[in-house]
Amino acid sequence: MDISIIIPVYKERRYLHEALDSVINQTYRNLEIIIIDDGSVDGSGEIADEYAGKGSRITVIHQENKGLATVRNVGLNMMTGDAVAFFDSDDALAPEYVEAMANAMLKTHADLVVCRYTIDKTEGLLMHKGREEPPAESGLYTRISALRALADNKINVHAWNKLYRRELWKDIRFPDGRIFEDVATTYKIFNLCKSICVLDKSLYLHRKHEGSITRSFSRHPDLAWAWVQFASFMENTDIFTIEQFNRICKKSDFRKA
Repeated sequence: MDISIIIPVYKERRYLHEALDSVINQTYRNLEIIIIDDGSVDGSGEIADEYAGKGSRITVIHQENKGLATVRNVGLNMMTGDAVAFFDSDDALAPEYVEAMANAMLKTHADLVVCRYTIDKTEGLLMHKGREEPPAESGLYTRISALRALADNKINVHAWNKLYRRELWKDIRFPDGRIFEDVATTYKIFNLCKSICVLDKSLYLHRKHEGSITRSFSRHPDLAWAWVQFASFMENTDIFTIEQFNRICKKSDFRKA
């Protein structure tokens, strides 16, 4: 199984070497690595070009700044793999990340695989220490049980820490021009899945730092908009409880304040 990894890059020079090294050193070798420089002005684009020279499986695209959603869509339009993963350029992967995710997908025939991730509040090298998320029990989930876990925040809404079969993205793209685009998109992908596999091992290292979107724009109106999309979907189905629906509605209402 060939796997594409889409890596948006925007002004992450400080962390980019660690991030890209963790990708090219994966134990799984059938990788297509798509690095998209979204108009960086800090030298990140030049670092990306250095890695392009390390193998034919690495492609680097440079474009004017258009935002994370558009960058991910560019990658989706380019990808050729049987499955795809998104990776943020200030994070890092365990060496066996892709291999473990791919093996789980092949073994369980799941449409999507989720692994746990470790949150590390550091400006230095990421390490497997600190809080692990998401809290969902490991195992195989149906479409309905996975959507309920998403509503309960037992499975996280982020695009990363997941491996997707490519056909899930046939008719779905992230909302261009929005941030928190994964909040408004992940439930749509889950709704297409027959089954989702959750692994009990932390394979993704997520960095929390002052420049991250979740810190800088936690009260941005796009976050309220994104939760409203999820709530509207919930309102038109019969698989969620009133408590789950109210919880998501409260998130959107709170963020509007």
